[in-house]
Amino acid sequence: MTKVPPSAPRNYRKAFRPLHLNAPGCRNAPELYSAWEEVHHHRWKHLYQEVVMMATPRLHVLTLGLVALSATAVLMAADSAGPMQPEEIKWGPAPPVLAAGAQIAVLAGDPSQSGPVTLRLKLPAGYVIAPHWHPTDERVTVISGQFGLGMGDTLDKKTSKVLKPGGYAVAPAKMHHFAWTKAGAIVQVDLMGPFAITYVNAADDPSKKK
Repeated sequence: MTKVPPSAPRNYRKAFRPLHLNAPGCRNAPELYSAWEEVHHHRWKHLYQEVVMMATPRLHVLTLGLVALSATAVLMAADSAGPMQPEEIKWGPAPPVLAAGAQIAVLAGDPSQSGPVTLRLKLPAGYVIAPHWHPTDERVTVISGQFGLGMGDTLDKKTSKVLKPGGYAVAPAKMHHFAWTKAGAIVQVDLMGPFAITYVNAADDPSKKK
């Protein structure tokens, strides 16, 4: 088994520990070893990807899995303070583009920047979100209460589908839709930032009302 130089970062040494470069299932072993010898410390990440491409398809899939797993862990560490109980979630007033009375909590990401965002909305009884659309897909999961969701340019509760806790819906990008709740609800919304909302009827935009 070819040894990875001790100067390699710990995570790369650990990831390559099971790769027997001289085994029959791995081609180009001499080239792999040479690559390790020639690249400086600051290029370990780039080298790691090169070695993946030179290995066999089976090892290629295995190593890509390790890369994906690592990327996910980094994302969670950057966007979330860690596991949270419901009572630990910090709520605040929803932005002016939503009618007064709603509260919002950002669980991951930055709604003002590009990238994945997870947020929750706490809506009081009788709350309505007039027909609108978003530039990216919106995935909604009902956490508690009941949440009415419908498609179209006119708010029509009779044509809506009322989702109970655990219910799920996707509003594709630029699809006109509306929402409402009779007794109140908490919903989780997953989207790609930056968050933006455009009302079908500009007069329905709360931020433009005096």
